[in-house]
Amino acid sequence: GLGSTLNTADTDTNRLYALGSILKARAPVLVDLMNTEVFPSVIDLSTSELTASALKATLDYVHGALDTEPHRLELVRDYSTLCSMLNAAHYCGAESFQLWIETALIEDHIYNIDANDLRNLTEDARAKNANVLYVAASRELARRAPVDVLRSASSDVLAEIIQSQVQKKDVQGEIIIAGAPGKIVSCDLKSGSFLQSIQGDINSVCWSVAISSGGARMLASTCDNSKVQLWNPDNFDQVVHIFEGHTDTVWTVAFSQPAGALLASASQDCSVKIWNTSKGTCVKTLIDHTGGVGSVCFSPEKNLSSTLISGSADTTCRVYDTANWTLLYTLSGHAGSINCLGYSPNAATIVSTGNTDNLMKLWSLGECLRTFTGDSPFTCVAFTPDGATLASSSLSDASIKLWCPVSGTLLQVITEPSSAVYSIAFADDGTLVSVASDSSILVWDLALSISRLAFKVEGLDMAGIVHGFRPGKFLALRLNNESSR
Repeated sequence: GLGSTLNTADTDTNRLYALGSILKARAPVLVDLMNTEVFPSVIDLSTSELTASALKATLDYVHGALDTEPHRLELVRDYSTLCSMLNAAHYCGAESFQLWIETALIEDHIYNIDANDLRNLTEDARAKNANVLYVAASRELARRAPVDVLRSASSDVLAEIIQSQVQKKDVQGEIIIAGAPGKIVSCDLKSGSFLQSIQGDINSVCWSVAISSGGARMLASTCDNSKVQLWNPDNFDQVVHIFEGHTDTVWTVAFSQPAGALLASASQDCSVKIWNTSKGTCVKTLIDHTGGVGSVCFSPEKNLSSTLISGSADTTCRVYDTANWTLLYTLSGHAGSINCLGYSPNAATIVSTGNTDNLMKLWSLGECLRTFTGDSPFTCVAFTPDGATLASSSLSDASIKLWCPVSGTLLQVITEPSSAVYSIAFADDGTLVSVASDSSILVWDLALSISRLAFKVEGLDMAGIVHGFRPGKFLALRLNNESSR
């Protein structure tokens, strides 16, 4: 009988072929496993009885042949074979062999298979109590699976993944939102609860807010008037400086990195002013643009040579060396005003978006590397902290798009926002926050493409900005004393 046969020390390959033939005939769950490449059916023992205990003994025998040094048997470790063996091991309770299969699937396959197969494997591992495999597969699924794949998974598996992978992320920080009517609001990044606010002119819009990183933290804001205000972010009642000198609306502000020693302000008066934040004085006025300047950005602190870029209604971007404020490059290629700019984390690439031409462009050393075309005007753009992904928001469609900056591929479209997304920002840990025209704030986990927190800010009216959208950066984050990107 089969049981007594397995007690022998015979390791002849034909014996394994015979056992394979029995398994194929008597255990339908192994049909995929018993193919001619793995277990050729050279001996027909299809009339032999095969019980669950005999199957377990067989798999234990095969496991023993695989788990010795040197191996007495080399088994093809392709994905379908390992999945079939996982089914067989679970069916008959061959726990040691199941653990070997789980390890093989983790080592050889979970980081290479596509998202749909990974989702199926995660669900299968959970159903079979293959805990080692389930933990590894669910972590990988949470890291990279697109939202449509996750949403087609069974609800209990998805809920468990969210609970085990997402909720472990204990985000501590602050969201600062600017908008109408002349208001800046600070909310807790973890709970959405109100912290403090600044109420300015109720007939105006706060077009931009920025927070410095490192050193003495500062908060800068702009409104419809020509002034820039510098605040103590820990106490919104304390005005540190009021910068005056522009002759028209200031659209946006940006701090230099790492300590915010300088503040740049971009205005409808066609100029960019550079302010010393400790002295409260203007150190330079840049007047190369021939149209209102809607966006400005300093290069990241990791860059050895600091630069500043400005974008204007004259359709150009201008790059300056901050050491002497000489003009390095003029970037031309947009067909409308520039409303958002950003640097990659290594400062090697600049991204610009147009207010009316539906274009987003990547630049390096004065040359356009790639052009992305949207379905509507872009409202904001930001690199992930690792620089591997570019996130954008648009005016008419309620979505956030994720792009590969290297290939130009559209990786993902997140459609959960209920209205046009005005501004997005990344914290240093990869947390993404968005603010929409209905004043809703969403905190995103990009691994699952779902919002971890959603709330609305009472008294903040972003809807008033929809008609005649203007450039501006309405959102800033502070995470563990660091600022947003």
